[in-house]
Amino acid sequence: MHFSLLYVSEKPNKWVEDACQSYLKRMPASFGYTQTRLTPVKRTKNTHVETVREQEWQLIREKIPKQALLILLDERGRQYSSENFSQQIDRWQHNGQDVVFLIAGADGVNAEHRKQANALLALSQLTLPHEMARLFLTEQLYRGWSILNNYPYHRI
Repeated sequence: MHFSLLYVSEKPNKWVEDACQSYLKRMPASFGYTQTRLTPVKRTKNTHVETVREQEWQLIREKIPKQALLILLDERGRQYSSENFSQQIDRWQHNGQDVVFLIAGADGVNAEHRKQANALLALSQLTLPHEMARLFLTEQLYRGWSILNNYPYHRI
């Protein structure tokens, strides 16, 4: 069972990389969480949004293991409290199926691709920049692990 994040992004800012690495270093290897950056499709002023979405979706699909659950980060998705998210992490772990979180490119995904996701996850009702969404997800996975393991990180 493995958690991973696929994200479509230009080269990330150093501060985001440093912050994500800080949480990744805290997670035990047994938790199994990795992040993979996919370079966005090059566009010109004449490139249609749907063409970009389709090309990026092909890049994304190549990276998703066949039997993995795909969780698309989307503002229309389900929102969790940190405690409820930790319970969802526990269910995923007991299910034993790999879980892939996806932050799509700047143009998002089309309705057909959205339907291919097993679930939609909203980190907030606020619109977040992609880099912040990546950092928030990484922190919440760490927080969820700490709740499940009674580690003194999450406090009410």
